[in-house]
Amino acid sequence: RGLSRARGLIVANLYEGAVTGADVPRLPSLDALAAKLAVPHAALKASAAELAASDADLREHAHAFLAHVRGHLASLVDTVAMHSIADVSGGASERVAVLMKSSYVDSFDKADVPFISAFVETQMFSHVSDGLLSA
Repeated sequence: RGLSRARGLIVANLYEGAVTGADVPRLPSLDALAAKLAVPHAALKASAAELAASDADLREHAHAFLAHVRGHLASLVDTVAMHSIADVSGGASERVAVLMKSSYVDSFDKADVPFISAFVETQMFSHVSDGLLSA
């Protein structure tokens, strides 16, 4: 009942494999990611269905699945440094880098721009890009 009034909410039903809710731009290279996730997803689903499956097996399959997701998301931010301007006028200890978001977004294929435009406005992207730029 409360979910029906929430705007922008996305509901993912993992048991049915359905995602409903707000329109979300297509993830870049979604087909390649889906292909990579097919095997760990099948293993995870099979382990979850077995009554005798141990927590260690489930954890191992979940880690394998999430490793692919992390790798895919990391590939989206691997060029962040190339789209930044660094100011080192205060010395090496006060290096400041500023991300040129429009340059970063424009570096993607036209079909991926809607997703990346929304992605760069998230807290997750800010956290990851700040970490990459301060390194």
